[in-house]
Amino acid sequence: AVRELRIQNKAYYTEARRLRALASKISSNERVIEQDMQKRIEQRTDLIQTQMFEDRSMLIEQSKSLENTISDLRRRTVSLAVAVEDGASEKAALLSRIDALVIERDKLINDHSNTEKAVSELKQSLDTKQDNISHIKALTQEQQQKMEELTSELLSERKANKALTESIAQLTTQNTTLSVYNHSESEQLRATSADREAAAEALRKESASHQDTAEKLYRTELQLQAHQASSDLLQTRIESLQTELLTAHNEYSETMIKLEECKGQLEQTQKELKESQDCTEWNRQKAEQNLSKAQLDIDELRQALQVSSQMGDEGKTALAQENVALKGQIQILSDAQDALQAKLSSLQSDVEVLESNLKASQEQAHGALQNVAVIQNEVTTLKEQIQLQDTLLTNETTIRQNSENDLKTCRMQLHDAVEDKNRISTDISEVNKVWESRLQRVTEDSSKQEALLEKQISVLNNQLLIRSRETDELEQKVNQFSGETHHVKRAAEGDSMASGIRSNAVQEVKLDAALLALEEPTANAVQADAARLTAEDDAESKAARLAAKDEARADSVRLAAEEEAKTIAARLA
Repeated sequence: AVRELRIQNKAYYTEARRLRALASKISSNERVIEQDMQKRIEQRTDLIQTQMFEDRSMLIEQSKSLENTISDLRRRTVSLAVAVEDGASEKAALLSRIDALVIERDKLINDHSNTEKAVSELKQSLDTKQDNISHIKALTQEQQQKMEELTSELLSERKANKALTESIAQLTTQNTTLSVYNHSESEQLRATSADREAAAEALRKESASHQDTAEKLYRTELQLQAHQASSDLLQTRIESLQTELLTAHNEYSETMIKLEECKGQLEQTQKELKESQDCTEWNRQKAEQNLSKAQLDIDELRQALQVSSQMGDEGKTALAQENVALKGQIQILSDAQDALQAKLSSLQSDVEVLESNLKASQEQAHGALQNVAVIQNEVTTLKEQIQLQDTLLTNETTIRQNSENDLKTCRMQLHDAVEDKNRISTDISEVNKVWESRLQRVTEDSSKQEALLEKQISVLNNQLLIRSRETDELEQKVNQFSGETHHVKRAAEGDSMASGIRSNAVQEVKLDAALLALEEPTANAVQADAARLTAEDDAESKAARLAAKDEARADSVRLAAEEEAKTIAARLA
């Protein structure tokens, strides 16, 4: 039995060591999980910061590229203005073209004004909507505060109602006692009737106050219902404002499309201006060529006149006729030259007017370009805001995904911890079953030993009865030989007493030896049972302590995971 107990103790110590190793593994796993969580959080923060810096650098680069494009457009407009100042063209075509350009300019100005108005209206609507949202949030907060105050008032009134009900119950009990007391001692109650009437009035007042509190409770419940209805209305209003925000966003996208169309129209008008400038330059060159040709013809005619004057008198008449004809041609050419000069002067005046108109149109176009630049800046700011919102949304989605993954890992780890806990509990249950089986065996062995001891004790009792009978018979025989002589009697008595004493002593020694032989295994069994019970109690207490520690660790891990999930959800919110 001692060896079995030692073996059982060794097995228990091995199981305890294994359980301690499992507990150390669980603690190390928890530390590793915490380190992984901290590393992941640091990595994610670093990634978010790097993404923010990259987004800022990208936005700066985009702003620089936009500034470069705007400067290029301004240079192009300046070059176009310089090119327009050098050109001249025919009046009708230019007037028609200028009229078309003026109409298109008016359209563009109207479109720009409409777009500016739309953008301003959108900004105003967005500001008003944001103000409405903030006002609604403030109203919701106020209503929540009112709800909390009403709930606190309800609780206080309920407490007062409970106190009143208790006081009413006490008063009813007092009333019952007073009624009993009235039946027992009517004369004393007659003397104290005034006191009873005062108590009845107090009861009536308390019942009236109780009714008032019930009415207040009903009113507060109605107010709560009204506040709930108003909160529902606010929720519907918030949803409608969200839809209005979506419509405003769509209108903003439409205005952006219109702005792009206006940009295309501006590019077309610039191309048409270039074409008109090319046409004016070609017409001017053509007029200069015609003038040069007319001057060459005049020079040739003058040379012919000089040749004809040098000729003889014979051809004077013909030469005079030719001179008259040539004078007519010269007059015609001079008239044509004067007409061309008048046309050139008129064209120059028209060109000056057109240049002034073009300058005005350029100024207007420059103002329109400035407006476009302002609108582009606003658009870029809005795009930046949208990009920031998109980046924030992507970051939120990534954070949510990472948090979900972390939650999944935490849940898996919790599941593993629960599995380890269940396995440990199963091991503990198996160990308990083994110890219970061993206890049953030991109890069965002890019961068998007790049965054997009882049998041996019954056998010894029978032997004692037999020996007592033998002693009685010997005493009878000794009494029979009492008629002998005194000496023989003494000798016989001495011998018989000595033999009886010896036999009794031998029997007592045998009985003592048998009892000791029987008591030694019983004592050993009792000691073994006591040691076994103490060992089992120690094992059960240690197993319970280890199980409690494991459960506490698992609960702490679960609570830590839940707190981390709550903090992540709060950060996301």
